[in-house]
Amino acid sequence: MKRVYLTTDGACIGNPGPGGWACVFRYLDRKKEIFGCEEKTTNNRMELRAAIEGLKMLREPCEVVTVTDSQYVKKGITEWLPICMALAPLQETYTLECSPESTPSRISPR
Repeated sequence: MKRVYLTTDGACIGNPGPGGWACVFRYLDRKKEIFGCEEKTTNNRMELRAAIEGLKMLREPCEVVTVTDSQYVKKGITEWLPICMALAPLQETYTLECSPESTPSRISPR
């Protein structure tokens, strides 16, 4: 199975306030960067958006090593998501954005 690396970050000025997110997706010698912004948002929302947009770039099942400085994202992936998947059916939009095939299997501290 392919192993890809996803580095994510998000921030905002004020909470809420203007914010942005970015992620870098690496596989072997290839690299893709994407980013975005919102006029009124929160820091946690931008951190999550970076991870979600990065995962949406996956075209096939693979192991994703995610590098994040966000405890919110780390806990979301390693603690909260597995509980939610076990306790309740996921909404269609959530399943499309973060299917089991694209869920990171490991979190690496930055």
